[in-house]
Amino acid sequence: MSYNSNKEFSYLVLIDFVFNRRVTMKYTLEQRLDIGRRIYEGELTRFQAAEEYGINDNTARN
Repeated sequence: MSYNSNKEFSYLVLIDFVFNRRVTMKYTLEQRLDIGRRIYEGELTRFQAAEEYGINDNTARN
């Protein structure tokens, strides 16, 4: 495999990851907005949301 082939392969892997990640989201937009609202309004912390919904705390923060 040449340098160019490795670079192209890396792009294909990245593209595959991005598209698969979007397809496999656990929650709908409405559910994600509700989680965000609950964090924003102080109903739960991002750490509580992470535990309750099985997501990373950085995801909850975002």
